[in-house]
Amino acid sequence: MAISQRNVVSNGGSGNTAGTLTINAPTGTASGDVLFACIVGTSATDFTPPSGWSTLIALNNGDGTAPVGEAVFYKVAGASEPASYTFTSAGATIAGGIVAGYIGASLVSHYDTWASAFTAAHGGSPASSAITTSFAGDLALVFMVSATTASVPNAMTGWTNIYGVVHGIGSYQIDRVGFSQSIAAPGAVASASTTATVTDGWVSVTLALPPLGCIAGSVSVAGHSVASVNAQLQGTAKVAGHSAATGSAQLQATANLLGKSQAVVGGQLQAQVKVAGHSVTSVNGLLVPRFFGAPVATTSNQQSEIVATANQQASIAETSRT
Repeated sequence: MAISQRNVVSNGGSGNTAGTLTINAPTGTASGDVLFACIVGTSATDFTPPSGWSTLIALNNGDGTAPVGEAVFYKVAGASEPASYTFTSAGATIAGGIVAGYIGASLVSHYDTWASAFTAAHGGSPASSAITTSFAGDLALVFMVSATTASVPNAMTGWTNIYGVVHGIGSYQIDRVGFSQSIAAPGAVASASTTATVTDGWVSVTLALPPLGCIAGSVSVAGHSVASVNAQLQGTAKVAGHSAATGSAQLQATANLLGKSQAVVGGQLQAQVKVAGHSVTSVNGLLVPRFFGAPVATTSNQQSEIVATANQQASIAETSRT
């Protein structure tokens, strides 16, 4: 399932310090949507998200004349989301922000990779950062803010513009724009520049959303670190107290079942166990018991149980003698 954009909701800020910014939830937001918010203003490090949101980055360009910054937050939508979200500032001016919702993105790894760029230099074109993605079907996003008295830099070759808004905050204006690009195959995504030149500095954040079911980085399985490669577990976990290597999402391991060593190959048990006092060989997940010293074939319907217990076998043997 390809990642798709649910909706993007934009709103202007209060225009004063120590203010708040309320943005409606994207229309149609449903449980499992991955939400990103980008809040811009004069100092992003002053911004605080609502409860339940995590911070990806808060970055300022450091310009003393026309300062700009942006903070990027994210969360996974639950079963009952509020109608709106309120972001606050500890002192800096909030110029505005957006909340964007995405369908079909990973619920575990909310971003595959990310990078940021900024400059306090006046003039030039805002640009995205180069990133390297890990999964086919990633959706790359760019959030930008610039200080300028020129046109909004809302075009970037190879990218789709998803929003563009201008805010005046005194002697200069803050432009905020966003872009997206679907990534067909994992690999390098080059930096790109907008087609417009701004008069002052800018900040940009570039990130990639992995598709549903993909896990980026390392996770913990049964208390052990397991690296995730292309959504498959590669690592060492614990199975019934024994070390179990995972390869291509299958266990290749020795586990412990009923006190016997159990080889696990391709996710199936290859083992010797005891059932009703008799030795039972497990081959490709099927039980092959031995009754009265000779192998006994079992049908697929009989694999889930042993037909006779030790006491029943003795009774069967006695009957066969009469």
